[in-house]
Amino acid sequence: MNRAEYVTIRKSLMSDGLFRKSNTRAFVTTTTELIVMAAIIYGLWLVELFSPGYWILQALLGLSLFRCFVLTHECGHGTLFGQKSLNTMFGTLFGCLCAVPYLCWRNAHFEHHKWVGVVDKDPTSVGLLSIKEYGPIMRNLLLVLWKLRIPLAALGGVVAAFWMYPFKQWRAGNTSNALYGAISTLITAAALVGLVVLLGESALAYIAPAFIFFYIFFECINLTHHSGLYPYISDSHPDAVPLHEQDSHCRTALMPPWLSAITCYHFNLHTEHHLFPAVPWHNLPEVQKRLSDTTTGNITNVEMFSFMNEIRSKDPFQAFVDSVPNRTV
Repeated sequence: MNRAEYVTIRKSLMSDGLFRKSNTRAFVTTTTELIVMAAIIYGLWLVELFSPGYWILQALLGLSLFRCFVLTHECGHGTLFGQKSLNTMFGTLFGCLCAVPYLCWRNAHFEHHKWVGVVDKDPTSVGLLSIKEYGPIMRNLLLVLWKLRIPLAALGGVVAAFWMYPFKQWRAGNTSNALYGAISTLITAAALVGLVVLLGESALAYIAPAFIFFYIFFECINLTHHSGLYPYISDSHPDAVPLHEQDSHCRTALMPPWLSAITCYHFNLHTEHHLFPAVPWHNLPEVQKRLSDTTTGNITNVEMFSFMNEIRSKDPFQAFVDSVPNRTV
């Protein structure tokens, strides 16, 4: 997007209060999500294991876990509550619920926003360089998993980018980040262990399917946002990507506004989020309307469900992995 136009739009959004946080809305949103999750879990105790109702509730619980991730995302950006302490507290809570260490995710996600489009600097895309070197056997194995819709990419990405974050920071000499990341990881791990102990022998039956559904949702919606949009490598592009240029490296996945709010708190409006990451989730639809009037942007809108099917029909190596640039030094 043209920088002058970006500044004009940003000033307009700020003057209209679209950057303003609401603690009341935040408490209503978080309380509602926790009540919904509790109701789903209660329902699981009432139905027979592996019955049709059980699978429906597992899918709904997986969707709730994904919304917990989105709320973690909002806390990380400081856009859910007006106070940092509340964002940290609730970010940690919802991070525990969806098994994503909050501080690890938050710090890595800041780097994602700084370096989106630069494949080796963005923590969420750097793994593509290793996958790019896989031989035929490994490629064929991953292709089978891809066709079967097994969300290995989502699980691997969460582990590599967030759970391994303290180790990566320690090896890089960033001891402060490593320490805080380790604390966040231990808190999340303790919560998961506590849940398993509480459920006892039923833990696997009640937890595993919901998390599989969560990673399916996670993978599907995140693939629409950035797949195939990493044209740079830091060898030839050493500078971070400014906000007004990030529309070239994102997509917005369209769905009915009511469905977008219910399923993912408008997380699908991803270009809008990257251009204005300090705007709370509930104001993103208005940002989308404002951007529809721009003339110089590179905003790409795709239909959510048809685009997901299109992505799945492609060879991921040819379409998304081999297309990333090679190191030049």
